[in-house]
Amino acid sequence: MPDDMPFREAALVQPVAVTVHAFRRTSFRAGWNVAILGAGPIGALLAMVARASGAALVVLSEPNGFRKKIMEDEGFPVIDPSAEDVVPSALSMLSFPNKGFDLAIDAAGGVHTLSQAANVVRVCGQVVPVAKYKEKPVIDMNLAQKREIEFVTARAHNYEDFQTSVALVANRQIDVRPLISDEIDLAGMPDAFRVLKKGGNMMKVLGMPGGLDC
Repeated sequence: MPDDMPFREAALVQPVAVTVHAFRRTSFRAGWNVAILGAGPIGALLAMVARASGAALVVLSEPNGFRKKIMEDEGFPVIDPSAEDVVPSALSMLSFPNKGFDLAIDAAGGVHTLSQAANVVRVCGQVVPVAKYKEKPVIDMNLAQKREIEFVTARAHNYEDFQTSVALVANRQIDVRPLISDEIDLAGMPDAFRVLKKGGNMMKVLGMPGGLDC
């Protein structure tokens, strides 16, 4: 990392590398429209990478009001899936709603979020499951086959992704600072895990050993 790179920002290089790797697995091109299911830390960073890479439109879905507001404050349209149907709401934001999104990424890992991703992409569009699934996702493969949707899986990252991520964060092409919602010491970690597990008002939590000037 560069000598002048703050530790607070460097701490997010690894999750940025996950998102860089996911995009490198796709056929993404500048001007594409991108839908992202889930605006947790990975979904939020995917949105930032998409915008920095030249996406024409990036739409997210997120039921957590705290995370939803963070991304709206960053200039992204965010749909609340607990209040409205994600598929028609997302499609209505396109200039040509009947066409669909070029790329949809499932960063939520819900039972139905992979199906939502498949239903918002265009014919021959790409769907990328990035999330880990606690339960088997529901997906209509007949629909996917009929529309020739391409599923592209992504897992973790490699060294090249880290190099790219360091540059993106150091140059602030990706400004990760708004995603750091909490800074805690080591003693505060158990409570932070409990809040995160319950879906509380946290985004990215920075664990700070005592006395470290970041």
